[in-house]
Amino acid sequence: MKSLNYLKKLTILFLCSFLILLGFQGIEAEASTPSDEIQITTKDGRVLSFPSEQYYQNYLKTERASLKEGNVYTPQVLSFQKKKTLVSSERKNMLFVGYSKLTPDWSKAAYYDINKGSKVNIGGSYKYKGVSVNIGFSKSYGVTTRIYANKNKWSKLAGYADITFKRYRVDVYESGQKLYSYYETTKTTHNTYIKVKYK
Repeated sequence: MKSLNYLKKLTILFLCSFLILLGFQGIEAEASTPSDEIQITTKDGRVLSFPSEQYYQNYLKTERASLKEGNVYTPQVLSFQKKKTLVSSERKNMLFVGYSKLTPDWSKAAYYDINKGSKVNIGGSYKYKGVSVNIGFSKSYGVTTRIYANKNKWSKLAGYADITFKRYRVDVYESGQKLYSYYETTKTTHNTYIKVKYK
């Protein structure tokens, strides 16, 4: 009987030790989880995405990116070879960009006039494959333009655009040896519109 109790205690002790060990391993695994993706925007509007801090530091070393304002960088390309591969591409037509400051409030207007010489600025962003891309634009008017609306509905002036988004994987090599990779997201704006948007 004593031998049986001893075996039971030994089994319980073993199980407790095993569970504690698993707990420590879980903590260690959590601590070694890679950091969040790092994204920077170049001066020409491209968004570069790095899977970790180490990849980003490699980019800084090979590109000598210089910080300008906030999160905007201007890369100076050195003597490294790059292989750019298109990963995805998508065109969005009549994509809503944002509202015009010409109409800050909703109103039941029959029309909206944009005077000659006016410049309408529309700000906005769009998330493509998890990457936030600036899609804002400016539109100038050489003549006074009237945009008609349904006076029975609440409306505002808003900006829309036809845009193609592309995502590339960029592999960086030196002397034929791959150093690291990162992703580049670009946009091409084909057409822009100022239209009435109803509430």
